[in-house]
Amino acid sequence: MVIAIWLLAFLLLLLWSAFAWMTHALLGMLAGAPWEQLLSQLKGISPPEPFGAWWAFTVDLMAPVLQFSLPILQGLLSFAGGALPVILIVIWAIGALILLALAGVATFAAILWHKKRAISKSS
Repeated sequence: MVIAIWLLAFLLLLLWSAFAWMTHALLGMLAGAPWEQLLSQLKGISPPEPFGAWWAFTVDLMAPVLQFSLPILQGLLSFAGGALPVILIVIWAIGALILLALAGVATFAAILWHKKRAISKSS
């Protein structure tokens, strides 16, 4: 049980790290590129076969929302400037600590549950 908890925590930590890395890459891409170039780059991404048509449809559907939010994002990015990697690392570290704390609490609970079950079986 404990091994499963920590394997799940490790998998979630890997996913959290990938999400943070992708966010950094996306924000770096948004920082200086014009909108038309960004839209063509998003449409140029080719996910695996079952998601290909869905991705193109989603990009076309989200284009007005992205176009509306692009000036806001670029303003925030220009405000953050060189501190953006530090901000993302801090956010990643907070999330990683929360995941590790949850795994620790789950491990503690599993050990207590196992001991309680062993005591109830012996009596």
